[in-house]
Amino acid sequence: MKQEKNTVQFSEIRSKGCNDIEMLERFLHGIVETATSKLRQRKLKTTEISIRLVHAKSENRLPLEFTFSIKPTSSSVIIYTEVINRFKECYTGGG
Repeated sequence: MKQEKNTVQFSEIRSKGCNDIEMLERFLHGIVETATSKLRQRKLKTTEISIRLVHAKSENRLPLEFTFSIKPTSSSVIIYTEVINRFKECYTGGG
């Protein structure tokens, strides 16, 4: 039996800097809702979410990228919290 995998990918979000965290949280909330909905509709075991952030003001700064998996038993709140925590870790830890 094949294990099915669903990937939800958003190629890039252009950010002007740290002041955009609230805007990005709202955007990420939409990603989580979409992923959760697709996960439940298809009854998959996991969904992989890949997010890439590009800093618009600095060409020299590397894009922020992270990928993680969620389970269909996870609630939207748990998934949202995971996304935000991962984002903040990468965003503030990167420099």
